[in-house]
Amino acid sequence: MKLLPLTIFAYGLCAFFQISEAKKSFNCKSDGMRIRKNQRCDGKINCKDGSDEEETMCLAYECINDDYVKCKDGLQCVYRGFLCDGDVKSDCRDKSDEDEYFCRANKCKTFHISCNDDLTCVSVTSMCDGHNDCKDKTDENPDFCKATKCEGDDVKCRDGLQCVSLGVLCDGGYDCRDRSDEDEDICKANMCQEGYVKCKDNIQCVGAAGLCDGDNGCHDNSDEDQDFCGATKCGEQYVKCKDGLQCVHYMFKCDGDYDCRDKSDDDEDTCQDYYLSVSDRIIKKAEQAKLKK
Repeated sequence: MKLLPLTIFAYGLCAFFQISEAKKSFNCKSDGMRIRKNQRCDGKINCKDGSDEEETMCLAYECINDDYVKCKDGLQCVYRGFLCDGDVKSDCRDKSDEDEYFCRANKCKTFHISCNDDLTCVSVTSMCDGHNDCKDKTDENPDFCKATKCEGDDVKCRDGLQCVSLGVLCDGGYDCRDRSDEDEDICKANMCQEGYVKCKDNIQCVGAAGLCDGDNGCHDNSDEDQDFCGATKCGEQYVKCKDGLQCVHYMFKCDGDYDCRDKSDDDEDTCQDYYLSVSDRIIKKAEQAKLKK
């Protein structure tokens, strides 16, 4: 009898989770296959029998939450963020999400602003980034961009127009249209971001995790220099190949693929010792668990 309350509680808990899961999903009519609730009336057939897009049901269906809205046809729910985003390929089958009259009356969602034509909403982080997101190109208008302050950690290029992420400064690739993000004088004075180090040329910044990984990240190849790599200790979770130069992630050791240039990560002797050490660690952990009981 003492077990009865516990049994009732267990059944109740199971029923609760089943109901909770059912609320998050939709069961197809013919085979009962379960699909995500936001796949119901989304304009794409997910059930084999098409019951998730049944017209009568979708007309009466309310979208899953306030993040989704109905298209003009009353059948399809689309993500609110896709409304008036300027995408040539409309998200609504009836193309009402990009309808000119609708978009002029539409209020952009948080952290988005309307282009001058009042037709397209673009993210504030897309303003003055060197790419035209507005159909009328107002997000890259020179007068507008000169007066616009960059968002977050973004910084202005030398032209005073374009904003780029602080993390791409002196990374070896041109992100500013005027190429000022890779200017030699600027880069020599620039301090690399956390987790990055300077190449030997004192210009380029590369990720510290990529040092001595067998791939040249520095244009001057100093991150793979033999003397440098021979003296460099691998980062956390990385191990040296037999040549003492290259670092590979320990998860790539004895995985059946050669990651070391000298193929030592998958040679017979290395892997035999590796499997034995793994086996020893498993046995040791089991013995430690026994002692704790």
